[in-house]
Amino acid sequence: VPGTEMPPYTLPDRQIWELVTYLRALSAVAFDTAVPGDAAPGKALFYGKGRCQECHMIRGQGGLVGPDLANIGQTRSPAKLRAALLEPSALVEPGFRTLRVVATDGTTLEGVARNASNYALQMVDRQGRLHLLERRQWREVSWPSGSLMPGDYAKTLSAQELDDLLAFLSRQSTGAVARRRRTE
Repeated sequence: VPGTEMPPYTLPDRQIWELVTYLRALSAVAFDTAVPGDAAPGKALFYGKGRCQECHMIRGQGGLVGPDLANIGQTRSPAKLRAALLEPSALVEPGFRTLRVVATDGTTLEGVARNASNYALQMVDRQGRLHLLERRQWREVSWPSGSLMPGDYAKTLSAQELDDLLAFLSRQSTGAVARRRRTE
């Protein structure tokens, strides 16, 4: 690139295109990538055995505790989707840190904070219920490390089931739905 520190390359056109293809593949999102597995059984896993819908929502179906996954195929690579399933505590999305509250009556609530200050907490518990707590209503607040998401999918799902679930998640794109509706 003239005027920069990038040196000139005298590669043949074919190698330049191979290099460009490789670089684009590094940042490709799941929706634009061929992902092994079958999305139909993956959908059944999401809403069934995997119990993903208890916390995550896709197009108005599911829970409120975890991030909305309606566009996850457009925002994550296949490798990041797999890592999120197998090691959910490695990277917790902002706004979804685990919160544990012990109320003054001894009741313990666990979920994610929707808003927190020195004076009040708004949290959604594991069952998706919203709790509005004033400071005088809690005795203890802690922020345990890790995610509320189960970390045992490598044991509870087979390799094929993981591939199918990834295939389903990789197809989730709000942009694709909008484009498809315009062409129908």
